[in-house]
Amino acid sequence: MSNRLPSIVRLVAPALVAAATLSVSGAARADEPAPSESPAATAATPSPDAPQTKSSSWYGWQTLSTDGAAVLLGVLSAAADGQTGKDAFGGAAIAAYGLGGPTVHAAHGRWGAGAGSLALRVGTPVVTGFVGGLIGAALPTKNEDALGGLVENVGQTYLGLVYGVLAGAGIAAGLDAAFLAHETKTATAAEKTARPSMQVAPTFAVTREGGSGTPSGARATVGVAATF
Repeated sequence: MSNRLPSIVRLVAPALVAAATLSVSGAARADEPAPSESPAATAATPSPDAPQTKSSSWYGWQTLSTDGAAVLLGVLSAAADGQTGKDAFGGAAIAAYGLGGPTVHAAHGRWGAGAGSLALRVGTPVVTGFVGGLIGAALPTKNEDALGGLVENVGQTYLGLVYGVLAGAGIAAGLDAAFLAHETKTATAAEKTARPSMQVAPTFAVTREGGSGTPSGARATVGVAATF
């Protein structure tokens, strides 16, 4: 057994030296000051010269949802029994129509589109209501009496005004969702420059050989393992 010790020592020594060398080099790297940014973080930071891609997304369904709520509130106002209920639901319907779309645009950070939506929702019903009132006033009356004809003409003008306002509100809601509810997003493609890391470590194993009736011994195996 004493004769085998020098051979075992000669086999073990390279492994111990390799392990000590790697440990010293690892400790030296640990003592070095850490850089301000790692290579992965530097690679993830977009370069000013990196190519940029633009994509457009449509969120008109959100403005149409507020307009749908306005229509529902308007129906509830028409179906309400008391005047208080009619006024409450009617005011809520007007607020949902006039402020719903601009609020959606503002939530997307598009204040210019919100201002345009508000102007569109106010201006279009005014114009179409005026046109509808003129059309109603130009319609002939069936009442031959002067006073009765005047009353009928006023009623036709009022109906034309109401129909014109409702038509203008629908047109404004459709134009808002179709043309204003688009946002453009710019994405910068970061170049991936990080290299795959590799770790190397020595391996050492001792196995016993022999059994009953045969001389026993030991064999040492030294190697290197790499992890990619």
